[in-house]
Amino acid sequence: MEGTHRVNNVDHVAEVGRIAPGRGDYQAAYPCIERLSDGRLLCVYAAYADSKCEHVVIKGVFSTDNGKSWGEAVTLINTHPHLDYDPAIVVIGRTILVTSTTVPPTHAQFISTSKTMAVRSDDNGQSWSGAYEIPMPYRYTSGKINKGLYLPDGTALFGYSWDVRLQKEQKLDTEGDEVVIVGLMSSKDNGKTWSKGTELTTHVEKHASARHAISGMDEPAFVVCPDGSLYMLARTGRDHLYESRSTDGGRTWSEPTPSLLESHNSPASLCAFGGDRPGILAVWNNSRTDRWPLCAAVSFDEGRSWSRPYVLSHTPGQQASYPDCVQAADGMFVIVWQQDHADGPRTIDLARIELKHLLEW
Repeated sequence: MEGTHRVNNVDHVAEVGRIAPGRGDYQAAYPCIERLSDGRLLCVYAAYADSKCEHVVIKGVFSTDNGKSWGEAVTLINTHPHLDYDPAIVVIGRTILVTSTTVPPTHAQFISTSKTMAVRSDDNGQSWSGAYEIPMPYRYTSGKINKGLYLPDGTALFGYSWDVRLQKEQKLDTEGDEVVIVGLMSSKDNGKTWSKGTELTTHVEKHASARHAISGMDEPAFVVCPDGSLYMLARTGRDHLYESRSTDGGRTWSEPTPSLLESHNSPASLCAFGGDRPGILAVWNNSRTDRWPLCAAVSFDEGRSWSRPYVLSHTPGQQASYPDCVQAADGMFVIVWQQDHADGPRTIDLARIELKHLLEW
């Protein structure tokens, strides 16, 4: 890890590094990170074995020192010739579920169907089950599915989005043809079985000029706020992330409305943090048009106001997107994202930063 990094010729107080690609991988994308019950961190991501993206698997890598260093990556889900994308983590005590959005080999040519595949560990990641399917209520549920939640009443939740048109049509040509709705899957038995939960059916029409953007709300991020309420941010084809709140454990939600965070056709991530001033952290692309810059901000009032955006990555023309974040056992925020490069394949980059530096810079 390095001590500082520079964005637009300004020094920022953060430790930065790179997690993937690992040995034998061409590139890596779509990271998800979570803290386990023993304090270790687990980061999962999609790993590409070749430049043509014909073999994509889900890999996982652990850190025992709060994200300062990482072990050797292991393959968790491999359903080749299908393609395993968009991993997510659900932690339920010592139980860990890692899921993937798994699509047919034809996905690069057209969008048609998907499966939610999963592996399970009941010993904090020491051993894993084989891959199995979690039945979903729709023909095509799209990633990126952010990490799940485990509530005090024993309910586990993970978010997803599903495509309205693909319930009737066999295929769509591009993502810009999608019309999506956000939903939740729910489990009362430690993630052994899942059932359809609440949906947020508000339709958010994309900007008319946003030809390649999705319509609706997509790729939701959920967090438990310090006051016990749930907060959601979702990707839209407009110029802001949309937000919604639940005060009854996710059974009902407020009408989704534009949040304070500007963003276009790109997902955000959320995590809760403790300490003297508990709150929530958001990481997102702070732009009305692009997937750069990647920024972070904190809120102490359940997302009703945010600190000044802290720039994590800003290279115009190179997206820094699909972030995830967690508070490590030492109190530091660990933030991961996929980073494009003009001179090489996509990587999973990482920053470790203290709350005070997010507030003081």
